Amino acid sequence: NPIVDQLFTSQLTDGAISTLNYGNKLPAFAIAILTIGIGNVLLPYFAHLKDTPKGEILILLNKKFKAIFIIGAFCALFLIVFGKDLIILFFQNGAFTINDSENVSSVLIMFSLQIPFYLLDIILVRLLTAFNLNVFNITSSSISVLLNVFCNYIFIEKYGVAGIALSTSIVVFISFLTKYIYILRKFKTDKTVML
Repeated sequence: NPIVDQLFTSQLTDGAISTLNYGNKLPAFAIAILTIGIGNVLLPYFAHLKDTPKGEILILLNKKFKAIFIIGAFCALFLIVFGKDLIILFFQNGAFTINDSENVSSVLIMFSLQIPFYLLDIILVRLLTAFNLNVFNITSSSISVLLNVFCNYIFIEKYGVAGIALSTSIVVFISFLTKYIYILRKFKTDKTVML
């Protein structure tokens, strides 16, 4: 997806690729830090659940979702509220003007929307990996690339560089949703109680 985003961005005005890259730095940093912690802990955790009844796995999964979603939503909200100030603090000097900060800020906001869903998606990827359901991961990733091309094409017209960031957030949300629906169907039992 980043390669697709770069290709679409290269068709825009000069500086568009820089705007996209600067706008993604803080959300990508937050995602990287949280993903390392979540991913490394949950893969062995899910691997130990292989003998657990499917209904219980779904209940445990939904409990993890609640905690991780709150953390991700907090990070996203923090970047949306304070993102412009952080951009000015870290990047604005010399050739990086206040106008550049405005443009980068709008991209940062759009990229930040993906954070909670990216984290939830990582949980599902780890669960699918632990249960040897990697074919669906590959299929889902392939569909996400095609969806990203489609969404970039739609949103770039109206929102420019920020549209590419919005497209990425939408693709991450849809990727999470498709994996979640797949897991619900795969692990569903008649006695499953959702919390």
